[in-house]
Amino acid sequence: MNGAVNLFVRHFVVVSIVSMLVYANSAYADRDLFVCDSYNRYLRQYDGTTGAYVGNFADLNYMADPVGVTADPRGIVLGSDNNFYLCGYNAGKNVVRVNGQTGAVDAFATGGGMNLPFDLAFGPDGYLYVLDLTAGILRFDATTGAYIDLFTKPSNLTYCRSLNFGSDGLLYMEVDLTAATILRYDPVTKTSLGVFASHSSFHGSSDFVFGPDGNIYATDDNSDNVARFNGATGAYMGVFTSGFALNSPTYLTFGPDGDLYVIHDAGAPESIVRYDGDTGAFIGTFVSAGSGGLDNPMGIVFGAEPVPEPGVMLLFGFGLFYVWRKKSR
Repeated sequence: MNGAVNLFVRHFVVVSIVSMLVYANSAYADRDLFVCDSYNRYLRQYDGTTGAYVGNFADLNYMADPVGVTADPRGIVLGSDNNFYLCGYNAGKNVVRVNGQTGAVDAFATGGGMNLPFDLAFGPDGYLYVLDLTAGILRFDATTGAYIDLFTKPSNLTYCRSLNFGSDGLLYMEVDLTAATILRYDPVTKTSLGVFASHSSFHGSSDFVFGPDGNIYATDDNSDNVARFNGATGAYMGVFTSGFALNSPTYLTFGPDGDLYVIHDAGAPESIVRYDGDTGAFIGTFVSAGSGGLDNPMGIVFGAEPVPEPGVMLLFGFGLFYVWRKKSR
């Protein structure tokens, strides 16, 4: 490799790294937190870095679709298309889609006897799985919203709470009966694989997620903490959170920073608190109680990474031009 080519490569690498770092910092800051306000029927937006209230991203009270009212929205997830999907519980009887760019709302899926949709999860098989507290777990086409079939109808349906897919491609469902348990299902054979995780002190759970480390983190309303289970074996690993007295934790999510964000329901208005994602140590209150009118939040998720800002692309283009000029001399 001659000296001119060597110089070109060095300049190109430096400019690329600088541009990517600027973009990464910008994108990281812009991944805002979105919270499903079930009482007021809004999808509320909070700054992903400071927790400050940004505004009502979507109005879930009325839609242009003939389905009409979306009652008690809950169970929000971010789709691979960067749109938000959530359950229209009670009168809604549907799955609602919120455009991730504009906040426009439409009815995405209904049918199959959907009556009380409570939570949902996208599967690796191209289906959307919806937990309905009367119909069972329903499957829909993840692209069109067309009804596919009844996946299964678990016993004690009214006590089922949360759905998630693991990295193993299996479907995990939380049931909160005498003691909260997490069950597993094979989406290929549509068969139950039985209880995966449970513990005598694990009660009153509303939600669970898989952490960046592959383990399961679940809210425990009975003990006012977040419990952790081994993601490979289901073994109970103890209480994860510390340093702050949680009161009736409900929904939770890991942020792009790796930290754990938990809805703290100490009686209305609720707040969102933050814990170190590695140690469980309390960091602080991220969204203050009732911020922006928040009331009865029933779902929490970080938004998609934004596209590169024009300034970053301009910097990258200028860098390429600079490298070309240096090379042409």
